[in-house]
Amino acid sequence: MNQISVKLNFQIKTYDIDIAGHVNNTVYIKWFEDLRTKLFNEYFNLPELLSKNIYPVVVSTEIHYKKFLKLFDKPIGVLCIEYCNHGIITLKSEIRLNGKIAAGGKQKCALFDLNKSKVVNGKRFQKLIGQDVGLITSNRVNYKIVSVDSIERSFSKSDSMS
Repeated sequence: MNQISVKLNFQIKTYDIDIAGHVNNTVYIKWFEDLRTKLFNEYFNLPELLSKNIYPVVVSTEIHYKKFLKLFDKPIGVLCIEYCNHGIITLKSEIRLNGKIAAGGKQKCALFDLNKSKVVNGKRFQKLIGQDVGLITSNRVNYKIVSVDSIERSFSKSDSMS
């Protein structure tokens, strides 16, 4: 089973810290956005989509905070596609510190056609993202997440090889 995933190392800045001395909740959402942007750049040719007035938009974000992060911590973010169905792409994200989950969540995204003011779905959706990456097999993707840990391990192996 293929994994469509990305990883980013994050640096916590002084302005990311709130009055309680830990990373503000809004920063995690920003990190999810950074991961999503990287995924669309690497797998879906974001500049080409934008040139066609097709924009990946977030429909919903769900986040669960498990452990707070502080200044000088070095979190790692991992994002992968959980599934696609009827033009909605569901992404799963984790922010980890020392191998433990600090926050996890999901985003549902859609491709929005600015010219038509509507969500792209059906055959056009399949053509825009499916053919380029072999993503669509029917209406549902064959790319179920086994675990974000396995993605993290595969990144660690590839990182050490470079």
